[in-house]
Amino acid sequence: MKLFNSNRYIKEGKGIDKNAPEKHGFIKFWEIAWFKKYKLIAINFLYFIPNLIAVFFAGLSFFVSTSLFYSLSSNTQIGASQESSEIANKLLFFIVIFFTVIPVFAVGPFQSGMTYILRCFTKREPCFLWTDYIGKTRSNTKLSIQACLINCIIGFFIILDFAVYLALSSTNSVAYGVFPDWILMISLVILIFLSSLFLVMTMYMYPMIVTFKLTLKQLYKNAMLFAFLKWFPNLGFLILDAILVFIPLFFIDGAWSLYISLLLYATIGIAFIGFINMSYTYPTIKRCLIDNYNADKSKSEGEAINNEE
Repeated sequence: MKLFNSNRYIKEGKGIDKNAPEKHGFIKFWEIAWFKKYKLIAINFLYFIPNLIAVFFAGLSFFVSTSLFYSLSSNTQIGASQESSEIANKLLFFIVIFFTVIPVFAVGPFQSGMTYILRCFTKREPCFLWTDYIGKTRSNTKLSIQACLINCIIGFFIILDFAVYLALSSTNSVAYGVFPDWILMISLVILIFLSSLFLVMTMYMYPMIVTFKLTLKQLYKNAMLFAFLKWFPNLGFLILDAILVFIPLFFIDGAWSLYISLLLYATIGIAFIGFINMSYTYPTIKRCLIDNYNADKSKSEGEAINNEE
C-alpha cells in the first residue's frame, strides 16, 4: 500500500543552502516574532504578574505628580482649566506607562529573567521558558534589585519634573509667568535630553546584566557609553517605543483608551517592545564588547567577564 510506503519518509528534502545570503534584520525580526508569538504572550504573562509591584509604584508616581500639578495650577477659570488638566493628565499617564514598558519601573530580577528569554529569541537559541526564566531571575537578583531601585527613584523625579513644567507653562495656571518663557524652554530641552539619555541607558542595562558579570558602576558607565555611541539610532528606537505606547492612549476615545492599553500591556505589549529593543541592543553589545578584541582585555582584570551560556 502506498499509504505505508517508507520511501516517502527517507527521501531527502530540499534542505538549506549554506551559501544563501543572510536575511535582512527587519525581515529576520518579523520571522522570529511570528514564530515566537505564543511564547511572547506567555513570557509577557509570566512577567506581568510579579511586575504588578512596579505598576503600583508607577501608579503612586502618577498620583503624586498629578496632585503636584493640581496644587501648582489651581485656577478659577474652570472650563479652560479642565481642558488643560485633562491633557496634562493624559501626558503624565503616558509618561508613567512608557516608563513601565521601557522599563524604568520594573521588578529587576523578573525583568532580568524576561530579558534572558528575549535574548535567546534574538539569538535563535533554544530555551526552556519557565526554568530559564526562573533561573535567570534568581541568578541576577542582587544587581537587578540595585539597578531597579536606582531607576525607580530617577524615574519618579523625572515624572515630578514634567508635572512641575506642565503646571508652570500652562497659560490657565496661577503659576504661569513665575518664570520667563525662555527659562521654561531651556528647562524643557534639558529635561527631555536627560530623560531620553536615561531611558536609552535602561534599554541596555538588563541585556548587559544577563550577559556579563558587572559591578553597578560598570553597568551604568557602559550603559551611558552605549547611549552616546549610537545616539540617533537609539533615539529612533526610543521614539518608536513611545509611538507604540502613544497610539492606543491618544487615538482611541474615552475610557476605552485606558482599557485597551491595559489589555495590550497585560498580553503582549511589554514583551513585544522588549523584543524590539533586544533585537537592536544585543547586536550592538555583541559587536562592541563580545566580538571586540580590545574590549576583551577587561577579562584579565576580572571585570566584565562574559557570562553567556
